[in-house]
Amino acid sequence: MKQMHPLLTKQCSFANLPSSKKGHFGEGVTAEDMPKLHWFKTRARCPMQFHGNYGLLRHATCLGLREDKEAREVIREIDERQ
Repeated sequence: MKQMHPLLTKQCSFANLPSSKKGHFGEGVTAEDMPKLHWFKTRARCPMQFHGNYGLLRHATCLGLREDKEAREVIREIDERQ
């Protein structure tokens, strides 16, 4: 968290947030949710563990920071075991 603290920002970097309504599973980020969330500048690169369907991230967990890749090199890796 010490490394990530300088990257905190109030600006959300996602173009599709907030949503006007909750999603199919009763989840989603509405305007009311936005002040409760923490946003980071997009310079941080970290592996994430998550569950997801329909292209949505669910139950995301940050597994640490990495400095061996530039942000443009980061892609979503698909677990072939699933």
